[in-house]
Amino acid sequence: AEAKDTLRVLIVTDEGGDYYSNANIDTGNYLAKKLYDLGHKVVIIGGVNTTLKQLPTELNDRVAYAERKDAVKLVNVGLDESLSEALSSEAMVFDVIVDMSNWSNRTTQIIQLPPAKDIKHLVYVSSTLLYGPGHYGVCDEETPLKPAGEYAEQKAQGEIAVRESGLPFTILRTGYMISPKSPKGLENWFFLRHHHDKAICIPGHGEFMVGVTHASDLSEGIASAMIEKKALGQVFNLQSSDTMSFNGLAMHTARIMEKDFSQENIAHYDERQFAYVFEKVRHQFPIQPIGHLMAASDKARDLLKWSPRFNVSSALEDSFKYHFNEMSINDELPKLDTELDELILENPHKQVQVQWVKPVINFARPLGSADEKFGVSGNQWEWE
Repeated sequence: AEAKDTLRVLIVTDEGGDYYSNANIDTGNYLAKKLYDLGHKVVIIGGVNTTLKQLPTELNDRVAYAERKDAVKLVNVGLDESLSEALSSEAMVFDVIVDMSNWSNRTTQIIQLPPAKDIKHLVYVSSTLLYGPGHYGVCDEETPLKPAGEYAEQKAQGEIAVRESGLPFTILRTGYMISPKSPKGLENWFFLRHHHDKAICIPGHGEFMVGVTHASDLSEGIASAMIEKKALGQVFNLQSSDTMSFNGLAMHTARIMEKDFSQENIAHYDERQFAYVFEKVRHQFPIQPIGHLMAASDKARDLLKWSPRFNVSSALEDSFKYHFNEMSINDELPKLDTELDELILENPHKQVQVQWVKPVINFARPLGSADEKFGVSGNQWEWE
């Protein structure tokens, strides 16, 4: 999409130690570049340690990167600081606000900003995790929400606040983010273990399917939604057209790194056997093992003309090429935490022995229907 008029855009991200915060910061950086290239004026709010990193497309043009860095205004704000006070030195007049924050109280602050009442568009970046567990088919925007986990709950509350704000809004639900330059991206969880030639420990049977969204593709979707009048009041899924299983992610990331890796190098485990570990450390597997996470993006392709360039495979390859490999060369790899891995591998009796039979498929069941309606007759995988 090309801008017809120059818009004043406020992008709000936040900063924290988890995967979601880091992914949003880097996605905000991709969006800032996209909007800058389109001629818009951009202010981006990040955490206290946020910087506007050089993106893969800028690696061969340091002058262009320097110009963008000077033109895009970065405001560093701590999670406990007031957005209104942090923006007091700015003009405080915006046409569009893009909310990528992870906490519903931050969304409430955004809605209550003095200039918010005059904006043309509030774009809220949510998550397909809101569809929750129990889905064995593809979810669309009408699928009932069953958010599982604190992150999904916060996003659900954020969606409610946006809907009740009275502001012109669009909600975009993304898959798991692939963000080159994000050290805590889900792909780097696999890459780091392969780098150290470690086994990959996966909860359950490892055959739950998951879709992803590359940060570059999300920035394209947001830029399109901002200027599309038909997007007002609408919800869109933005996710890659394909999916990959947890086991497939382990295998494909090894293939990208040209590692000698097979299914024998994957250990499946029962999370319930290690509950005492989760009381001390955050569940380390980067994807919530709550079921399939497959979302249809047909609506976005139709109304927003959204056409993602990356599927799961190419997104992983892009991240490895432009980030993990670079970190490895520069000796900047994060420390590998193997506490849970070691416990799993030292206790084979607590591992899951996957014995494949065949999928039990109820063809009378509509794809994505709620479990409670169909009870135990729903589609499921049989495993031990």
